[in-house]
Amino acid sequence: MSNAIDQEFVFIIGAARSGTKFLRDLLAASDAVAVVPFDVNYVWRYGNETLVDDIIDPQSADPNKADYIAATLTSMARKNAGSVDGRIVIDKTVSNVFRVPYLYRLFPNARYIYLLRDGRDVAESAARQWQAPPEYRYALRKLRYLPLRNLPYLLWFVGKMVKARVSGHKGTSVWGPRYPGIEQDVQNRSTLEVAAIQWRESVDAAEQGLAQVPEKQKYEIRYEDLIKGDGALRGLLEFLQLVDKERVIERHKQVVNTDTGGRWRRLAESDQRAMLALLNTTLERLGYGG
Repeated sequence: MSNAIDQEFVFIIGAARSGTKFLRDLLAASDAVAVVPFDVNYVWRYGNETLVDDIIDPQSADPNKADYIAATLTSMARKNAGSVDGRIVIDKTVSNVFRVPYLYRLFPNARYIYLLRDGRDVAESAARQWQAPPEYRYALRKLRYLPLRNLPYLLWFVGKMVKARVSGHKGTSVWGPRYPGIEQDVQNRSTLEVAAIQWRESVDAAEQGLAQVPEKQKYEIRYEDLIKGDGALRGLLEFLQLVDKERVIERHKQVVNTDTGGRWRRLAESDQRAMLALLNTTLERLGYGG
């Protein structure tokens, strides 16, 4: 839909705490790539700021939104790279798991990387993130990139943060992608259970949305394979057709942590049972088990 900028877009789709930041930063090693340095949900929700969750009706896509989002992502990525180079702009905003059809309607030629990770590890990690205090320095860095046209979303988000602090939460009342009903679950379930549902709903929505995208425009990779060696990464780099792929491989060697996860096993048995009751069906379908 967008013709405003002659730019190629690649969107990393993955649940929060699935390794999307790690993958984005790996790909940034390529001279052909410029990355948006933060999750920018406020950019994607332009014109949809008042929605209670992160699902956006694809029918609401229009050329004005497409042009604005394209221009803003490109400007942010190039500002982050410190240059006007970068044939490919990569964004990894995790809330996009719930609106792939909207992205596809806005940018029908974009490519998608679907990053999947064991939901047990994701839920355990996300639950800790939910409990963490706000990272004010990180928020201030993001403000440097905030376009004035996104001010309504910022005001909405700050209001949520203030409400959470007043109610006794350490962070915001909701952290990460907002699935329908998450506000109610926060009130009635444990943080670990909400994190588990968040992963389950994220991967279900991502798979349903990506089913609408042509095969040649998408690539699936698992976090566990990404950290195991460089084989899976090389396949992804072929998909992206990066001529300087060895720069990315070298970055991978320098920063990869081969910890295969399993931290969820340290949870109390009662917490494990509650989490697995919510995840087992999806885990089995995706081939995670044991």
